Formats: sequence, C-alpha cells, structure tokens
Amino acid sequence: MTRRIASRPLRLTSHPVAGMPQHYLDFDLRLYGHECLPDGREALRVLVLRSPTGEALNEERAELPADLRPRLALLEKRQLNGADMVALGRALGAALLPQQALTQFMLSQARLTPEQGLRITLQCSGPELDALPWELAHLDLGLQGAPADLRGFVTLNRRLSLVRYELGSQLMARPQRSGGPRRIVAVLCEPDNLKTPGQPLQVDAELAEIRAAVERSPGVELSHCADATLNQLQRALDDGADVFHFAGHGEFLRNADGTGHGALMLLQDGGQSHPWTTDSVALNLADKGIQLAVLSACRSAQGDGRNPWAGVAPSLARAGVPAVIGMQYTVFDESALTFSRRFYERWAAGSSIEEAVVEARLAISGMAAATGRDFATPVLYLRRENRTDAKVAAPAPSAVPDISPVFALLCELRDYKDVHDALHGACMREFATLLRRRDVFPNERTPREFGTVARNLRKGLDEIQRIAEDQRCDAALMDALQLELRSAIGLLEDAVAQSDADTLDDAVAGLESLLATYPVRFDACMSSLAQRLELERTVQFLQSLQLSSAATETAITELRILGEKLRQQAVLHAHCQTLDSKFALINKSPEEQRFREIRRQYAPMAALLAQLLPQWTRQDVDKLREAGERLGAAIEQRDEAAALQAFDDLYNDFDFGFYTVDKDFKAFCAELIDKACHRLQPHQGAPVAS
Repeated sequence: MTRRIASRPLRLTSHPVAGMPQHYLDFDLRLYGHECLPDGREALRVLVLRSPTGEALNEERAELPADLRPRLALLEKRQLNGADMVALGRALGAALLPQQALTQFMLSQARLTPEQGLRITLQCSGPELDALPWELAHLDLGLQGAPADLRGFVTLNRRLSLVRYELGSQLMARPQRSGGPRRIVAVLCEPDNLKTPGQPLQVDAELAEIRAAVERSPGVELSHCADATLNQLQRALDDGADVFHFAGHGEFLRNADGTGHGALMLLQDGGQSHPWTTDSVALNLADKGIQLAVLSACRSAQGDGRNPWAGVAPSLARAGVPAVIGMQYTVFDESALTFSRRFYERWAAGSSIEEAVVEARLAISGMAAATGRDFATPVLYLRRENRTDAKVAAPAPSAVPDISPVFALLCELRDYKDVHDALHGACMREFATLLRRRDVFPNERTPREFGTVARNLRKGLDEIQRIAEDQRCDAALMDALQLELRSAIGLLEDAVAQSDADTLDDAVAGLESLLATYPVRFDACMSSLAQRLELERTVQFLQSLQLSSAATETAITELRILGEKLRQQAVLHAHCQTLDSKFALINKSPEEQRFREIRRQYAPMAALLAQLLPQWTRQDVDKLREAGERLGAAIEQRDEAAALQAFDDLYNDFDFGFYTVDKDFKAFCAELIDKACHRLQPHQGAPVAS
C-alpha cells in the first residue's frame, strides 16, 4: 500500500506561499457500504487505508442525519446561511471522520513538520457517497466565533488538501507531449440562448487573468479558442495540450427517472448551444497529453448519485487525465473568475495543483461580495501514479534495450487478467448455483451446497489477496474488491449457519453488485495496459542477443503479430465496453421511458457503432449495420414500436458479437503473456509466477 498521489504534476520553478506545505503525507479514507435506514437517516462505513500513523485495524460505522437531503437541496439553491452551512459541514465532517478515524487524523496532524501537509484522499465506493459535497466538511476544533467556524472547513486549511480518487479509473499514464513549453489550451464559449440579459459571462476577463498569470513564466504558452464549436475545439487540440481550460456554461441533464449526465455547452451554427456530453468530452480529451483539466463551468463535477461516471470531471479522471478540477454545483461568475485568477497565479509561480486549489478557495472565501458555498464548489480529482513505472529502473547506457518496463507491464497485465478470470469463474459457478437454488433455501441440501459455495469463494478471495500482495495492480481497486467480497462471503456464511433466507438475499445482492461492476473495471485496466505495450523494444532486445536460430526468428515474428492483434483488440474491446454501458443504461430505464432514453442516447451510440463496424466479424457486420439503420430511421420517424424492436435486435446482435470480442481479447492477452514472458524471464533475474 505504498502507491502515492502525484502531488506536484506540472510544477514550475517554485515560489512558495508562506504557510503552505512543501509536500503532503497521505491520509487515505475508504467510504463504502451506504445504506438508508428506516427512520430516514443514512449510514456508511469508513476505513483508514493509509496514514502517517498506519492503517486502521477496523472499519467504523458513521451516520448522516435524517434531514441531510433537504439540507443539501437548500445548499444547492443557496438558501443556507453561514451558521446553517457550518452545521451541515459538521454533519459531513462527523461522517467523514468518525471517532477512531478522527483520533488517527489528529495524531497524523501532530506528526507533521512545518514543511509537511496532510492529503485526505477520498475513495468512495458507490455513487450515493461520491455525490455528497465532502468539500464542505467542517471539523469542530473547539474554537468559538465566526472566524473560527470558517477555519473549521477542511478545504480552507492551508495544511490540508482534500482530493477525490475514483475507484476503477484507468490508472495507467497517458502519452505526454514531448519537448517544447507547457501548452495551455483555453476554450471559451457562451451560446446566445444561454446568455442572461445584461449579465454576460466574463469569459474574456477569465482569459485575460490566465494570460496575465502565465505570461511571466517562459515555460508556458497559452492558446485559446473563442466561441467554440466542437470542430474548432478539436482543431485547437490537434497538437495536444498539457492543460485544458474550459470557461462557459455547464449543465447536468436529468432524465425522468433521476439519472442523467453532465455536459459542457459549446456552440453550433446559428449561435445556439450544443451539449458536449460526458462521453464525448472524455473521448476527445483522452490521449492528447493533457495532465490537468480545469472546468470553470457550473455542474461540471455533478453526478446523479447512481452512475459514478455520469459527471464530466470524474469521467475525465476515469479516462486517464491525471488532475481534473470541476464544479459540483452552480458557481457565481465572479467566484469562477477569482478561482481561475488565483489558481493560475499560484500554479505559474510553482505551487502544486493542490496548493493552488487551496489558495483559490481562500480567495473566494475572502471576497467582499457574499459567495456562500462557492469555496466548496470546486472538486479536485487526482489520479494515482502507476506503481509499475516507479519500479522501473532508468535505461542502462548500453546498446541492449531495457526490457524491464515491458516485462513489468506484462506481469501487471497478467495479474489483472487473473483477477478478472477469478471473478468470471465465480459468476459462472458459485453465483449461478446461488441463483439456481436460492428459492428452496434452507430446505433440501442447500445449506450444505451453499457452505461449499462459501468455501470456494474464500479460496478465490485468498487468490485475489495473493495477487494484491504483489502490489502490481491498483491498490485501492484491489482493496475495494477484497472488502466487498469478504463482506458478501461473511453474509453467506451467516445465512448458512442461521438458515436465514433474508441474510442469503443480502449476500446474493452483494455478490450481484460486485460481479456487475468489478469485472468491467478490470477490463478497463487490461485494455489500457494492452494499448501501452511497447513490444518493439522486446523485439530489439531479442535481436540484440544475436541468437541466430530459426526459433528466435519465429518468436520475434509471433510477438510482432500478437502485439498488433492485441492492440487492435484492446481498442475494439474498449469501444464495445462503452457501447455496452449505454445499452445497459437504456435497458434499466422504465419501460414507458425507454423510447425517450433511446432517442437521447442514439447519437453517441451511432458514433460508436460507426467505429466498431469496420472491425466487426464479417458474418455479423451486415446484421449489426442493418439493425442500426432501422433504429435510426425509426427514431427519425418517431415510430416508438419500430424503434423498440430495432433496439432489441441491435442489442442482441451486438451482445453476441461482444462475447466473441471479449473472448478473443482475453485469449490474445494469455497468449502474449505466455510467449513474451517465456522469452524475457531468463534475462530478468526473477521468476514469473504462473
């Protein structure tokens, strides 16, 4: 558990602020197990995963008050006064740091030197917890009076940094731009239909503030795209960027069932607004070398409490952007301007992103005009560094290529695949047994059968724990999986021991949730790793050994072919996974809302389908294309019955093909790992576990 947050990405020559820490120590909090209690209160579990004083031995149960949701609604509408905000902040603070965690937090603070700060990293398992405004958390420091109350807010303390870390985000490093100055691309946009008469957004002033902040830094260049359409934005990013800044309107578009997705508002022809939705933002900004995204737009970090990736900011973190700043509520224009001014002043002067965010929050809180909750509206997501990269030694000054990065990636890919296979096996065997026989429990022989299921699941948990101990996979993701699997197994064992059908239902629900989410997360990690493999370095290494045997030449050819197949299959698999998520969202919607949801999702689905068709299996591509065309025609004609039928046909054809894509992807992974590790292992000095 030594993986650390990249606390100072894009840091320039430092001119520290008095009182700011020079570096942060980690205080990692895991929030999970959300439940709604009968009396209206809510409960969660809190575990300290890492701190300067060590890990917590036991989880704690924390509660949120019954009137939490109404108070949050008033907060969002700016109808809470200062005292009410402090009271709400204390409720959030008490849930964030219950008694034992608070003690550990205070002891950790006591250990800090004057140069150190404490980074509170929130790892929320469940969108209900991720949607809470933890940035408003307030700790009662035993001080009296209004100034003391203000100092109790965690995010206004210069010695503290509160960041979010999304479980299951793609943690592998994205390509970075090589050479040249750091490049900021600022996108400014205010569509005509969103302008408030007499109160236009100050996007030009925001651009001027950013330019003034960075013009004294010779290592930074600024380009901008005003009145941006999607095409103009894409052209502005053709050369990549280190920092992406968006200034304009953001919205969270909700469906009738409460689900929704975030959007940044671009222009279309005629000056009207064009929603740049979550998935499109992530697709356009991924792989552009962006290390920091600043979304100076309302609701750009808001979620729907159901889908962890519904918001724009968390979606970008998931897509691999190392640092993302978004707004979880609406924000006053003057507050956004002040935030950008102070943030870029400090960042350009050499402060870390975390330090600059704290200074920007303080600038908002100190404004003469009343800004209310705006200091707590920004949310900072930081992605963790890839442990494998930290282990790789610098290339040796010789003609022999260093293959340790390739070898390390292969080992990491194998670990992710082994965990995925263990979960897939549990789904096909143990979970299938529970579903098939749960209705007759505890009669017949089900207690004995389910006892065997629990023992087999524990064997799988032991194997996952063994893989986690090698510390190649993402520690937070592995910890979260083990916690939830251990809890579900415990419930199953209790159900068998007590012959309790209700407890069995809880165990089945826990396993169902786990098996529906974690394989997808491990798939995403595998796809990202597969696209990063530099097998040409392995080929050069084998050639440098000057082994002129036919077997070596055959191995080199096989590796090149396999590597290219795997990269192509990884891209195809990632597109399929995204499209499958959209199908799942539609299928979960109420029947009376399904046609509306299909219409809303059709444009991004059609775009993904167009990317998939050239790579689809030849015998099925015509059926898939024909079903997609029928769906598009039915939507255009507003023929609900025909659209529903075409959607079902499209989904069934896609689902069968996706099974083949997934199977081939896993097979290519296994074959490449086997062949490459077989060739590389004798030169690594350490065995590879099978």
